[in-house]
Amino acid sequence: MLPFSVLVAFFFGLFLGRVPDQSNFDKLIGTDLLLPIVITMFIVKYVAGDWDTGYQWSLLDLLFWIVIACVASAGVIIGKRG
Repeated sequence: MLPFSVLVAFFFGLFLGRVPDQSNFDKLIGTDLLLPIVITMFIVKYVAGDWDTGYQWSLLDLLFWIVIACVASAGVIIGKRG
């Protein structure tokens, strides 16, 4: 079964992918994709937490950020197409 944080990342990515980009940031740096992905990553960390306990960084934390970034990217890309 997928961790709750992965599902939250995908659905927040879908939602933020659907929101039109009204910012004044340069579109060449990919803010229409990058900004929703980064926002989703931090929302997931805040709402669902990560996969280990304690305050020490571990390899599981690195895996968490990589997986959440990839899942959020997929959600944003699918959200932008739909």
